Amino acid sequence: MKLFNFILGAFLVFITLTFMRCNEVTEITELVKNTEKIQIVFYNGDHQDTYIDITDKSEIKNFGDFVDNKSTPILNCKYDGKIVFFLETNTPSGQKNSTSMEFSLSEDCKQVGYMYNQMWQTKNLTNEGYKYLLNLASKQ
Repeated sequence: MKLFNFILGAFLVFITLTFMRCNEVTEITELVKNTEKIQIVFYNGDHQDTYIDITDKSEIKNFGDFVDNKSTPILNCKYDGKIVFFLETNTPSGQKNSTSMEFSLSEDCKQVGYMYNQMWQTKNLTNEGYKYLLNLASKQ
């Protein structure tokens, strides 16, 4: 009986840990998982655009939480910049693959827009993502 209780307890712990580790897999989380470098570009109108490179893996991982998974209606937003994800996989020509998302930091249009499956997708920035990008923009 003790052996049965031990095996049952171990099984329940295993199942609990398995479910706790499962996060929702989205195109954003997959993109972040395969990203080597992120470049945040801020549009500066008539002046030269400014950018910040992010190569720290723990900081890159946070970008999976910066974009809400739910699609939003396509709004007529003025985009303030773009987030460029440089992927770890090289192309045959030796150039890095990259994907970019434009972002808006206006109070009524906190979203990103990007091409996915040959369609324009828009999603809201999370509060955390909005604050992060706003903080970076204030340093420009």
